[in-house]
Amino acid sequence: MANFFTPKKTQTNKLFQCHLNELDSHAQGVGHWQNRVVFVAGGLPGERVQVQAKVPSKGPIKAVVKNISQPSEYRAEPVCRHYGHCGGCRLQHAKAKQQIIFKQQSLQRMLAKRQIEIDDWAPPITSDHDLGYRIKARLAVDARKQIKLGFRHVERQSVVAINQCPILHPKLEQLLNPLTELIGALQDRTAIGHVELLLNDQHPAIWLHRKGEWAEQDWQQIEQWCEAHQVQWLADDSELSYLLADFDVTIGYRRSHFIQSNRAVNQRMVAQAIEWLALDGSETVLDLFCGAGNFSLPLAKRANQVMGVEGVAAMVLQATKNAASNKMTNAKFYHADLSERFDQQAWWQPVDVVLLDPARAGAEQVVTQLHHSGASKVLYVSCNPATLVRDAAILNQHGYLAEKAGVMDMFPHTHHLESMILFSKN
Repeated sequence: MANFFTPKKTQTNKLFQCHLNELDSHAQGVGHWQNRVVFVAGGLPGERVQVQAKVPSKGPIKAVVKNISQPSEYRAEPVCRHYGHCGGCRLQHAKAKQQIIFKQQSLQRMLAKRQIEIDDWAPPITSDHDLGYRIKARLAVDARKQIKLGFRHVERQSVVAINQCPILHPKLEQLLNPLTELIGALQDRTAIGHVELLLNDQHPAIWLHRKGEWAEQDWQQIEQWCEAHQVQWLADDSELSYLLADFDVTIGYRRSHFIQSNRAVNQRMVAQAIEWLALDGSETVLDLFCGAGNFSLPLAKRANQVMGVEGVAAMVLQATKNAASNKMTNAKFYHADLSERFDQQAWWQPVDVVLLDPARAGAEQVVTQLHHSGASKVLYVSCNPATLVRDAAILNQHGYLAEKAGVMDMFPHTHHLESMILFSKN
């Protein structure tokens, strides 16, 4: 067999000047150098920076800031000592109020590349506080030598040990050092994979993931620690809940269920969704990826009938229980594989309105079928601009036109973006 020569891609270490024009969806500054695109971690639009990069022979260049000769007016001093190492926050170098504007601009550019122009943009939904907002978190653990409790490194899989996290709710942040000490005292500490922190009705709660059963001595230490720090242990059957006050709806959930980590912004996001749909009480609404009913139950207060469909069976049971506890008889929930054809599933029927809030992978198989639903409105809520834009283009092809859009500052100081687009069809 003949062997063909394949030249290796060469990389040259370069130091050069670059002017940044925009911010991409990963919170990187974007500029050009010698007719090539340069992505600069830690850069902001409007800045002139000196960067260092290993320049490949072709393709985009990834660089890091070495010096800022012309700083942005929106540049800020990071508030966290772990910034630059911890991969949790990537935008602390920008002023908090400007971050969501940069993110919206990035989404608008992505939509425009797909020929989706939206004239009506709602003011960004924000909370009153850009710090201390996060009411749940999953922290990695490395207990092989020195105990490390924290998030993954921004560039590597190693764990960055943290002793502060300004975006965590203060009642959770104050547990970081005591938790590190607890893990260090456990006999089976190397079996712990991660720690989950949660604020349940203003009370902190924890869960330590490990393989197998706890040693009796370790379990006793955990119980004593929880009692001493007034922390709830998150058992699988622990009953948790939050209130959507605008709709007088209580959403129950379990530790393994998905909920939003920013409660204040979630409340305002749900209210905006209901406002945009402008239901008159006669509609049948289909809520896809409905979870425990975060949108479904408030929708049921305004619609004639709500059908919630979810791929996780446990969350369908939870949503059904939530409808009963809120005394709602017009909300029904179904377990289904949303990647399969809808017209072959028992729950399928024509509807007037569709709301979908998928995971980061988006809803490509779903949006290709919605034109058969009869819905005149589709409200798409997204946590991933890339898949939102892809799915928006598919909806557009099927006659759904983007009417209005908005972004929500669900994750201040991070590159993540929650957004919402309302589509309509005549």
